[in-house]
Amino acid sequence: MKVSTTVFFGGLALLGALSCISSCAHTDRIVGAWEAAPVPLNVPDAADASAIVTLDFGQITSSSMPAEVQLSATIDVRQAVQGDPLAATRPWEQSVAATASISGSYAYGDGSDDDIIITLDPSSFIVNIDPAGVVFDNNVVTGMESSALDSLTAACADRWRVLLAGPMREVFYSYGRMDDIKIHHNDLMSAGVNHRDCSFRRLGTPGE
Repeated sequence: MKVSTTVFFGGLALLGALSCISSCAHTDRIVGAWEAAPVPLNVPDAADASAIVTLDFGQITSSSMPAEVQLSATIDVRQAVQGDPLAATRPWEQSVAATASISGSYAYGDGSDDDIIITLDPSSFIVNIDPAGVVFDNNVVTGMESSALDSLTAACADRWRVLLAGPMREVFYSYGRMDDIKIHHNDLMSAGVNHRDCSFRRLGTPGE
C-alpha cells in the first residue's frame, strides 16, 4: 500500500510538472522585445510628432507570479515656427529626437493564455532628450555664437521634455491590457490594444 501511494503521488507530481512545462512553453511565446508600428502623438505646438513603442517581456517563472516588462519609445517631433525668437526675419523649424521609457510587470488573465494585464510603475516613467537630438534649420543657427546656441538648445530640450510627458504616458498606459495575442511565423505578433488591432515585429531572437 505504501508503494502504491508513493507511485500515485509521484505520478501526480510528474503530471503537474509536465503541465507547467507545457503552459510555460505556451506563454513563453511573447518573451523578448517586440516593436510596434509608429503612432501619431498629439503634442501641443508640434506640427508633426510620432513614436515607435517597444515592449520587452521578461521570462515567466511561475504561472501565479507576474513577470517584468519594459516599455520604451523613440520619438520624433517637428515644429515650424513663424518668426525667430532671435529676431531673424524668416520662419524656422526645429526637430527633436527623444526617448521615453517605463517599467512594470505583466501577467496572463485568469484561465487565459492569450490575454495579458500590464501594470506599470509610474515612478519609473522618464522622457530623455539628448541636446544632440535637437536640430534647428540654418535660418536660426547661421552666425549664432556657440554659447547662444547651447542655451537655445537646452531651453528647447527642457520644453519638449515637459510637452512630451503627457502624450507618452497616454501611449504607454494604453497597453494596460492586450487581448487575443497571436504569434505568426514566430516573429510577428498581433493583439488588441485599447480597442485597436495592433501588429508587432520581434526584435532579435526569442529569449534574447
